[in-house]
Amino acid sequence: MTLPFAIDRLPPALRHGLALAAFAAALAGAWWQMPQPAPAGFAAPAAGLSAALPAEGGPLPISPRPVARPALALLADGRIAAAWLGGEDDEAAVWFSVLDAGGWRAPVAIANRPSTAGGSFAHVRRIGQPVLHAEGSWLHFWYLGEMVGDSVHYSLSTDDGRHWSRPQRWPERGIPGLGAPRTLTDGGIALPLGSRPADAGGAWLRLDSTGRVVDRIAASGDTTGWPSPDGAPLRLPDGRLLLAGRGDSPALRLWLSDDDGRTWRAGRSLGPAGDGPPALLLGRDGRIHLAYAGSGGREIRHLAFALDWALETAR
Repeated sequence: MTLPFAIDRLPPALRHGLALAAFAAALAGAWWQMPQPAPAGFAAPAAGLSAALPAEGGPLPISPRPVARPALALLADGRIAAAWLGGEDDEAAVWFSVLDAGGWRAPVAIANRPSTAGGSFAHVRRIGQPVLHAEGSWLHFWYLGEMVGDSVHYSLSTDDGRHWSRPQRWPERGIPGLGAPRTLTDGGIALPLGSRPADAGGAWLRLDSTGRVVDRIAASGDTTGWPSPDGAPLRLPDGRLLLAGRGDSPALRLWLSDDDGRTWRAGRSLGPAGDGPPALLLGRDGRIHLAYAGSGGREIRHLAFALDWALETAR
């Protein structure tokens, strides 16, 4: 008896099951033979550094105090978006504003405990650090929410922050903090798990262009040699690292490294700053933007400057 004839005489339900099993086996074999995507590199900053210009700045719009943990993003049209924590403990919210030709817009709350609990269907004790990243017309927004350990929550805006999607909770747990995201050459995003940059040996999450987690990359170094391990680093167009942090002093200071953080040159001191890491961003005009909490958490301060100004040690 030939095999096709034997199969034809089987009951219909059994023939159907065998066909599905054969299809699954063929699909699995094809998947294992598919070429795996190559690791994506880190995209270079689109802007170059500006020539020496006077520093400009001032406080961000008023929101409930205390304020802490600012984040910055460069929108597609060159404007600067900022988010920060404002308010006491379980009443804290993430506030959002955009800098345009008329100055900073009035801030709006884009996340709080009730909105986070409604999106994750879980009890949220408090919300924490926000992170922003703009890619084309998409503005990605991540922030921490304390449940059983810190969880990451994600929301998206396609209209420069006027409207946001319902926050979604990621399965990642126990994350101590998030760093400044970097664009990958394949269009994805590198989201550091901590302050050390993804391309300077830190642990990070690899996301696709829609913000979905693709992989988790283990850390290959530490920040023990950094003057401010919890400071804000920025990769410059020429490959150097600029760092803003407090170090062992209450004063915020800028540092520059030519060798991926092994040695540092001290730059300008900016005076006392509040708790939490600052934020650094390279603007479309080549100036560097810095946001940090002022002493006592009374305001978030914003400063735009050229690298030459940052490296001057005299006040």
